[in-house]
Amino acid sequence: MSEETFLRKKALELELAKQYTEAAGLYHKLRMVDKAAYMYEKAGDTQKAVQVLMEAGQTARAISYCRKGGFHRQAAELFETLRDFANAASEWLSAGEPLRAAALYERMDHGERAAKIYFEAGKHLRAARLFEKAKCYADAASAYAAVPVEEIMREVPDLYEQRAVADILEQDGHLEHAAALYTESHSLGAAVFALIQGEHLERAAALCQHATSDVASEIIDQIPRDGQTYLKVAEVFMKAEDASAAARVCEANGNLERAGECYEQGGLFKEAAHSYYKAKAYSRMGSAFEKAGDHTKAAEVFEGAHLYADAARCQEKLQNWLRAGELYFKARDYVHARAALSKIPKSDLTYTKAHVLLQTMAKLKKGGAA
Repeated sequence: MSEETFLRKKALELELAKQYTEAAGLYHKLRMVDKAAYMYEKAGDTQKAVQVLMEAGQTARAISYCRKGGFHRQAAELFETLRDFANAASEWLSAGEPLRAAALYERMDHGERAAKIYFEAGKHLRAARLFEKAKCYADAASAYAAVPVEEIMREVPDLYEQRAVADILEQDGHLEHAAALYTESHSLGAAVFALIQGEHLERAAALCQHATSDVASEIIDQIPRDGQTYLKVAEVFMKAEDASAAARVCEANGNLERAGECYEQGGLFKEAAHSYYKAKAYSRMGSAFEKAGDHTKAAEVFEGAHLYADAARCQEKLQNWLRAGELYFKARDYVHARAALSKIPKSDLTYTKAHVLLQTMAKLKKGGAA
Protein backbone atom coordinates (compact mmCIF):
# COMPACT_ATOMS: atom_id res chain seq x y z
CA MET A 1 0.00 0.00 0.00
CA SER A 2 1.41 3.35 -1.05
CA GLU A 3 1.88 6.15 1.50
CA GLU A 4 -0.79 8.30 -0.22
CA THR A 5 -3.31 5.45 -0.05
CA PHE A 6 -2.47 4.88 3.59
CA LEU A 7 -2.89 8.59 4.41
CA ARG A 8 -6.21 8.77 2.60
CA LYS A 9 -7.47 5.75 4.49
CA LYS A 10 -6.27 7.15 7.80
CA ALA A 11 -7.80 10.57 7.08
CA LEU A 12 -11.14 8.95 6.31
CA GLU A 13 -11.02 6.95 9.53
CA LEU A 14 -10.31 10.10 11.53
CA GLU A 15 -13.13 11.91 9.75
CA LEU A 16 -15.57 9.11 10.55
CA ALA A 17 -14.38 9.21 14.14
CA LYS A 18 -15.16 12.94 14.15
CA GLN A 19 -11.54 13.77 14.78
CA TYR A 20 -11.80 16.58 12.27
CA THR A 21 -8.65 18.54 13.12
CA GLU A 22 -6.44 15.47 12.71
CA ALA A 23 -8.27 14.51 9.52
CA ALA A 24 -7.82 18.04 8.19
CA GLY A 25 -4.08 17.87 8.82
CA LEU A 26 -3.80 14.70 6.75
CA TYR A 27 -6.01 16.03 3.93
CA HIS A 28 -3.86 19.16 3.90
CA LYS A 29 -0.74 16.99 3.64
CA LEU A 30 -2.37 15.19 0.74
CA ARG A 31 -3.02 18.61 -0.88
CA MET A 32 -6.73 17.99 -0.73
CA VAL A 33 -7.27 21.64 0.12
CA ASP A 34 -11.06 21.77 -0.15
CA LYS A 35 -11.41 18.65 2.04
CA ALA A 36 -8.90 20.01 4.56
CA ALA A 37 -10.72 23.34 4.78
CA TYR A 38 -14.03 21.56 5.24
CA MET A 39 -12.59 19.45 8.08
CA TYR A 40 -11.15 22.52 9.81
CA GLU A 41 -14.54 24.17 9.54
CA LYS A 42 -16.21 21.08 11.02
CA ALA A 43 -13.66 21.29 13.85
CA GLY A 44 -14.72 24.89 14.49
CA ASP A 45 -11.42 26.34 13.29
CA THR A 46 -12.63 28.54 10.46
CA GLN A 47 -9.53 30.72 10.60
CA LYS A 48 -7.37 27.66 9.83
CA ALA A 49 -9.71 26.72 6.99
CA VAL A 50 -9.30 30.20 5.53
CA GLN A 51 -5.52 30.03 5.96
CA VAL A 52 -5.36 26.74 4.06
CA LEU A 53 -7.46 28.10 1.22
CA MET A 54 -5.45 31.34 1.04
CA GLU A 55 -2.18 29.40 0.87
CA ALA A 56 -3.65 27.52 -2.05
CA GLY A 57 -4.68 30.76 -3.76
CA GLN A 58 -8.39 30.02 -3.40
CA THR A 59 -9.39 33.51 -2.26
CA ALA A 60 -13.03 33.24 -3.30
CA ARG A 61 -13.44 30.01 -1.28
CA ALA A 62 -11.62 31.63 1.65
CA ILE A 63 -14.07 34.54 1.58
CA SER A 64 -16.98 32.13 1.61
CA TYR A 65 -15.64 30.52 4.81
CA CYS A 66 -14.99 33.96 6.35
CA ARG A 67 -18.55 35.04 5.72
CA LYS A 68 -20.02 31.82 7.06
CA GLY A 69 -17.82 32.10 10.14
CA GLY A 70 -18.68 35.74 10.77
CA PHE A 71 -15.15 36.95 10.07
CA HIS A 72 -16.40 40.03 8.22
CA ARG A 73 -13.29 42.12 8.63
CA GLN A 74 -11.15 39.40 7.04
CA ALA A 75 -13.74 38.91 4.31
CA ALA A 76 -13.70 42.64 3.59
CA GLU A 77 -9.92 42.70 3.31
CA LEU A 78 -10.01 39.69 0.96
CA PHE A 79 -12.69 41.29 -1.21
CA GLU A 80 -10.51 44.39 -1.45
CA THR A 81 -7.61 42.28 -2.73
CA LEU A 82 -9.98 41.09 -5.46
CA ARG A 83 -11.03 44.74 -6.07
CA ASP A 84 -14.59 43.72 -5.35
CA PHE A 85 -15.32 46.94 -3.49
CA ALA A 86 -19.08 46.53 -3.33
CA ASN A 87 -18.86 43.28 -1.39
CA ALA A 88 -15.95 44.63 0.62
CA ALA A 89 -18.07 47.61 1.67
CA SER A 90 -20.90 45.31 2.67
CA GLU A 91 -18.51 43.26 4.81
CA TRP A 92 -17.06 46.39 6.45
CA LEU A 93 -20.58 47.33 7.45
CA SER A 94 -21.12 43.87 8.92
CA ALA A 95 -17.79 44.23 10.72
CA GLY A 96 -19.03 47.42 12.38
CA GLU A 97 -16.67 49.69 10.46
CA PRO A 98 -19.04 51.99 8.52
CA LEU A 99 -16.43 54.63 7.70
CA ARG A 100 -14.35 52.10 5.77
CA ALA A 101 -17.50 51.01 3.95
CA ALA A 102 -18.42 54.62 3.15
CA ALA A 103 -14.91 55.29 1.82
CA LEU A 104 -15.30 52.37 -0.59
CA TYR A 105 -18.75 53.50 -1.77
CA GLU A 106 -17.29 56.96 -2.30
CA ARG A 107 -14.43 55.44 -4.28
CA MET A 108 -16.99 53.69 -6.48
CA ASP A 109 -18.83 57.02 -7.02
CA HIS A 110 -21.83 55.78 -5.07
CA GLY A 111 -22.00 59.16 -3.37
CA GLU A 112 -25.54 58.98 -2.05
CA ARG A 113 -24.96 55.57 -0.44
CA ALA A 114 -21.69 56.78 1.07
CA ALA A 115 -23.37 59.94 2.32
CA LYS A 116 -26.09 58.00 4.14
CA ILE A 117 -23.47 55.93 5.93
CA TYR A 118 -21.39 58.99 6.83
CA PHE A 119 -24.52 60.70 8.16
CA GLU A 120 -25.48 57.72 10.32
CA ALA A 121 -21.89 57.59 11.60
CA GLY A 122 -22.07 61.24 12.65
CA LYS A 123 -19.83 62.56 9.87
CA HIS A 124 -22.44 65.12 8.91
CA LEU A 125 -20.33 67.56 6.91
CA ARG A 126 -18.83 64.81 4.75
CA ALA A 127 -22.33 63.43 4.23
CA ALA A 128 -23.67 66.85 3.32
CA ARG A 129 -20.97 67.47 0.72
CA LEU A 130 -21.66 64.09 -0.93
CA PHE A 131 -25.45 64.60 -0.84
CA GLU A 132 -24.95 67.98 -2.46
CA LYS A 133 -22.70 66.50 -5.14
CA ALA A 134 -25.38 63.86 -5.82
CA LYS A 135 -27.99 66.65 -6.05
CA CYS A 136 -29.91 65.24 -3.08
CA TYR A 137 -30.47 68.74 -1.75
CA ALA A 138 -33.03 67.95 0.95
CA ASP A 139 -30.71 65.33 2.45
CA ALA A 140 -27.79 67.73 2.07
CA ALA A 141 -29.74 70.41 3.97
CA SER A 142 -30.53 68.00 6.83
CA ALA A 143 -26.87 67.05 7.05
CA TYR A 144 -25.62 70.65 6.92
CA ALA A 145 -28.13 71.58 9.61
CA ALA A 146 -26.43 69.09 11.93
CA VAL A 147 -23.04 70.78 11.46
CA PRO A 148 -22.07 73.77 13.64
CA VAL A 149 -21.64 76.95 11.60
CA GLU A 150 -18.07 77.31 12.87
CA GLU A 151 -17.18 73.91 11.40
CA ILE A 152 -18.71 74.78 8.04
CA MET A 153 -16.78 78.06 7.98
CA ARG A 154 -13.55 76.24 8.83
CA GLU A 155 -13.96 73.34 6.41
CA VAL A 156 -15.59 75.31 3.58
CA PRO A 157 -13.45 78.47 3.47
CA ASP A 158 -14.63 79.74 0.07
CA LEU A 159 -17.27 82.49 0.50
CA TYR A 160 -19.13 81.48 -2.64
CA GLU A 161 -19.44 77.89 -1.39
CA GLN A 162 -20.50 79.07 2.07
CA ARG A 163 -23.35 81.04 0.53
CA ALA A 164 -24.30 78.05 -1.62
CA VAL A 165 -24.56 75.96 1.55
CA ALA A 166 -26.69 78.67 3.16
CA ASP A 167 -28.96 78.66 0.09
CA ILE A 168 -29.48 74.90 0.43
CA LEU A 169 -30.34 75.30 4.11
CA GLU A 170 -32.74 78.16 3.42
CA GLN A 171 -34.55 76.36 0.62
CA ASP A 172 -35.22 73.39 2.89
CA GLY A 173 -36.50 75.55 5.75
CA HIS A 174 -33.45 75.47 8.03
CA LEU A 175 -33.73 79.24 8.33
CA GLU A 176 -31.86 79.96 11.55
CA HIS A 177 -28.87 77.89 10.44
CA ALA A 178 -28.98 79.54 7.01
CA ALA A 179 -29.14 83.00 8.58
CA ALA A 180 -26.15 82.29 10.81
CA LEU A 181 -24.13 81.11 7.82
CA TYR A 182 -25.21 84.06 5.66
CA THR A 183 -24.13 86.38 8.46
CA GLU A 184 -20.72 84.77 8.82
CA SER A 185 -20.20 84.84 5.04
CA HIS A 186 -21.03 88.56 4.93
CA SER A 187 -24.39 88.10 3.19
CA LEU A 188 -26.31 90.23 5.67
CA GLY A 189 -29.30 90.82 3.39
CA ALA A 190 -29.84 87.11 2.83
CA ALA A 191 -29.47 86.50 6.58
CA VAL A 192 -32.18 89.04 7.34
CA PHE A 193 -34.58 87.44 4.86
CA ALA A 194 -33.94 83.97 6.27
CA LEU A 195 -34.77 85.20 9.78
CA ILE A 196 -37.87 87.03 8.57
CA GLN A 197 -39.11 83.88 6.85
CA GLY A 198 -38.62 82.05 10.13
CA GLU A 199 -40.56 84.77 11.99
CA HIS A 200 -37.45 85.69 13.99
CA LEU A 201 -38.09 89.41 13.61
CA GLU A 202 -36.20 90.52 16.71
CA ARG A 203 -33.06 88.74 15.53
CA ALA A 204 -33.49 90.14 12.04
CA ALA A 205 -33.78 93.61 13.56
CA ALA A 206 -30.60 93.07 15.55
CA LEU A 207 -28.77 92.33 12.28
CA CYS A 208 -30.29 95.36 10.57
CA GLN A 209 -28.92 97.60 13.30
CA HIS A 210 -25.46 96.85 11.89
CA ALA A 211 -26.50 97.27 8.25
CA THR A 212 -25.11 100.09 6.13
CA SER A 213 -27.42 102.06 3.86
CA ASP A 214 -26.11 99.99 0.94
CA VAL A 215 -27.09 96.76 2.69
CA ALA A 216 -30.50 98.21 3.55
CA SER A 217 -30.98 99.09 -0.12
CA GLU A 218 -29.94 95.56 -1.10
CA ILE A 219 -32.51 94.11 1.29
CA ILE A 220 -35.25 96.37 -0.06
CA ASP A 221 -34.39 95.49 -3.66
CA GLN A 222 -34.62 91.77 -2.89
CA ILE A 223 -38.02 91.77 -1.16
CA PRO A 224 -40.39 89.24 -2.77
CA ARG A 225 -43.35 91.00 -4.33
CA ASP A 226 -45.97 90.24 -1.72
CA GLY A 227 -47.50 92.60 0.77
CA GLN A 228 -46.96 90.47 3.86
CA THR A 229 -43.20 90.30 3.36
CA TYR A 230 -43.04 94.06 2.80
CA LEU A 231 -44.87 94.63 6.09
CA LYS A 232 -42.53 92.29 7.97
CA VAL A 233 -39.40 93.89 6.50
CA ALA A 234 -40.73 97.33 7.40
CA GLU A 235 -41.45 96.12 10.93
CA VAL A 236 -37.92 94.74 11.20
CA PHE A 237 -36.39 98.05 10.15
CA MET A 238 -38.57 99.90 12.65
CA LYS A 239 -37.44 97.54 15.40
CA ALA A 240 -33.89 98.26 14.25
CA GLU A 241 -34.64 101.98 14.63
CA ASP A 242 -34.04 102.61 10.95
CA ALA A 243 -37.19 104.55 10.13
CA SER A 244 -35.85 105.73 6.80
CA ALA A 245 -35.31 102.16 5.55
CA ALA A 246 -38.74 101.11 6.89
CA ALA A 247 -40.33 103.99 5.02
CA ARG A 248 -38.50 103.10 1.82
CA VAL A 249 -39.86 99.56 2.11
CA CYS A 250 -43.41 100.94 2.36
CA GLU A 251 -42.79 103.26 -0.59
CA ALA A 252 -41.51 100.32 -2.65
CA ASN A 253 -44.78 98.54 -1.86
CA GLY A 254 -46.82 101.61 -2.80
CA ASN A 255 -48.00 102.12 0.78
CA LEU A 256 -47.16 105.81 0.82
CA GLU A 257 -49.19 106.82 3.86
CA ARG A 258 -47.56 104.10 5.95
CA ALA A 259 -44.19 105.33 4.64
CA GLY A 260 -45.06 108.76 5.98
CA GLU A 261 -45.90 107.27 9.38
CA CYS A 262 -42.50 105.51 9.48
CA TYR A 263 -40.70 108.72 8.65
CA GLU A 264 -42.66 110.51 11.37
CA GLN A 265 -41.83 107.86 13.96
CA GLY A 266 -38.19 108.38 13.11
CA GLY A 267 -38.48 112.14 13.44
CA LEU A 268 -38.00 112.65 9.69
CA PHE A 269 -40.92 115.03 9.31
CA LYS A 270 -40.05 116.64 5.97
CA GLU A 271 -39.60 113.22 4.39
CA ALA A 272 -42.91 112.22 5.97
CA ALA A 273 -44.57 115.27 4.44
CA HIS A 274 -43.27 114.29 1.02
CA SER A 275 -44.73 110.78 1.37
CA TYR A 276 -48.07 112.17 2.56
CA TYR A 277 -48.10 114.50 -0.44
CA LYS A 278 -47.69 111.53 -2.81
CA ALA A 279 -50.44 109.73 -0.88
CA LYS A 280 -52.66 112.85 -1.16
CA ALA A 281 -52.98 112.81 2.62
CA TYR A 282 -52.82 116.58 2.86
CA SER A 283 -53.89 116.92 6.47
CA ARG A 284 -51.09 114.62 7.58
CA MET A 285 -48.71 116.36 5.21
CA GLY A 286 -49.46 119.70 6.87
CA SER A 287 -49.02 118.17 10.34
CA ALA A 288 -45.64 116.77 9.29
CA PHE A 289 -44.47 120.18 8.09
CA GLU A 290 -45.73 121.66 11.32
CA LYS A 291 -43.77 119.09 13.37
CA ALA A 292 -40.72 119.91 11.25
CA GLY A 293 -41.10 123.56 12.29
CA ASP A 294 -41.92 124.72 8.77
CA HIS A 295 -45.08 126.59 9.73
CA THR A 296 -45.17 128.55 6.46
CA LYS A 297 -45.33 125.36 4.38
CA ALA A 298 -47.72 123.76 6.86
CA ALA A 299 -50.09 126.74 6.66
CA GLU A 300 -49.96 126.63 2.87
CA VAL A 301 -50.81 122.92 2.79
CA PHE A 302 -53.62 123.21 5.37
CA GLU A 303 -55.16 126.13 3.54
CA GLY A 304 -54.97 124.32 0.21
CA ALA A 305 -56.81 121.42 1.84
CA HIS A 306 -59.44 123.84 3.23
CA LEU A 307 -58.34 123.06 6.75
CA TYR A 308 -58.54 126.70 7.72
CA ALA A 309 -58.35 126.34 11.51
CA ASP A 310 -55.13 124.31 11.18
CA ALA A 311 -53.72 126.84 8.72
CA ALA A 312 -54.65 129.65 11.13
CA ARG A 313 -52.85 127.92 13.98
CA CYS A 314 -49.66 127.83 11.89
CA GLN A 315 -50.03 131.51 10.97
CA GLU A 316 -50.31 132.30 14.67
CA LYS A 317 -47.01 130.57 15.29
CA LEU A 318 -45.55 132.80 12.58
CA GLN A 319 -47.24 135.81 14.29
CA ASN A 320 -49.10 136.58 11.06
CA TRP A 321 -52.07 137.76 13.13
CA LEU A 322 -54.13 139.17 10.25
CA ARG A 323 -53.85 136.00 8.17
CA ALA A 324 -54.55 133.88 11.22
CA GLY A 325 -57.67 135.92 11.96
CA GLU A 326 -58.86 135.68 8.36
CA LEU A 327 -58.39 131.91 8.35
CA TYR A 328 -60.14 131.44 11.68
CA PHE A 329 -62.93 133.55 10.25
CA LYS A 330 -63.16 131.23 7.24
CA ALA A 331 -63.33 128.34 9.66
CA ARG A 332 -66.12 130.18 11.51
CA ASP A 333 -64.05 130.07 14.65
CA TYR A 334 -64.81 133.64 15.61
CA VAL A 335 -63.45 133.37 19.14
CA HIS A 336 -59.95 132.51 17.93
CA ALA A 337 -60.29 134.95 15.03
CA ARG A 338 -60.99 137.85 17.42
CA ALA A 339 -58.13 136.71 19.68
CA ALA A 340 -55.67 136.73 16.77
CA LEU A 341 -56.82 140.04 15.28
CA SER A 342 -56.77 141.82 18.66
CA LYS A 343 -53.02 141.20 18.85
CA ILE A 344 -52.39 143.60 15.94
CA PRO A 345 -51.24 147.01 17.24
CA LYS A 346 -52.73 150.22 15.76
CA SER A 347 -49.31 151.07 14.37
CA ASP A 348 -49.32 147.99 12.16
CA LEU A 349 -50.19 148.43 8.48
CA THR A 350 -52.65 145.54 8.72
CA TYR A 351 -54.58 147.11 11.59
CA THR A 352 -57.27 148.64 9.34
CA LYS A 353 -58.08 145.30 7.69
CA ALA A 354 -58.16 143.63 11.06
CA HIS A 355 -60.50 146.29 12.43
CA VAL A 356 -62.90 145.87 9.52
CA LEU A 357 -62.96 142.10 10.06
CA LEU A 358 -63.59 142.57 13.78
CA GLN A 359 -66.54 144.83 12.99
CA THR A 360 -67.92 142.26 10.57
CA MET A 361 -67.76 139.60 13.29
CA ALA A 362 -69.44 141.96 15.75
CA LYS A 363 -72.34 142.42 13.33
CA LEU A 364 -72.59 138.69 12.81
CA LYS A 365 -72.70 138.20 16.56
CA LYS A 366 -75.52 140.72 16.89
CA GLY A 367 -77.38 138.94 14.18
CA GLY A 368 -77.05 135.69 16.15
CA ALA A 369 -74.42 134.17 13.94
CA ALA A 370 -71.70 134.26 16.55
